Amino acid sequence: MSAPVDPGTPFGVQHFTLLVLGHDETAAFDYVESLIAQGTATELIFLNLLAPAAQRLGEMWEHDSANFLNVTLGVSRLQRILRHLGESVADDHRASGGGTVLLTTLDGEQHSFGLTMVAEFFRRDGWDIWTGPFNTRREMMSLVQERMFDVVGFSVGGDRHLDQLKRYVQEIRRDSRNRDVAILLGGPLLLLRPELIRSIGADGYAVDGATAPRLARALVHAARNKS
Repeated sequence: MSAPVDPGTPFGVQHFTLLVLGHDETAAFDYVESLIAQGTATELIFLNLLAPAAQRLGEMWEHDSANFLNVTLGVSRLQRILRHLGESVADDHRASGGGTVLLTTLDGEQHSFGLTMVAEFFRRDGWDIWTGPFNTRREMMSLVQERMFDVVGFSVGGDRHLDQLKRYVQEIRRDSRNRDVAILLGGPLLLLRPELIRSIGADGYAVDGATAPRLARALVHAARNKS
């Protein structure tokens, strides 16, 4: 069966999600390879296929239409596909000089696949990347105090931990080794409630993984010019 060149159709996402959950270990990989063979850009595969499939897996878990073991297996396959696509990009096709970024989530939030995808976009853009989540707040703050991060990015999944996020941002600005560190946020909640960006004390919000590195570069450039 020929895969559609546009990976973001509802049928395409649903079909791919079922392949990810299926017994055939190679079926999902083969589907992605067929998209690439037809000229589909890897960025579109990231944003229009892998990310919606991960979201679909989460919905299936919430609605009890897939058990924990199957969802865990599916996410693991998505991560391997993401890593495979990232490794397929030659080093000489990657950007350079992006700076140093720390990407993490808040305590109690599970967005490991989304964070992995955002990290891949930063890697392609030439950034030196560190990722969480961390076991404790102290562990994260120790790293921020030790390393010269240009950007600290948080993935925000819901509104349960916004007070915690605001405290983290305040502490990072107070104690970071880089006094001009930029704070970048991401996640669907902020698309619906953009006023939270300012109240939390962040410098910007990225609508998806593809735009995050470009926005981060702009924030770093603005901070250096201000200094």
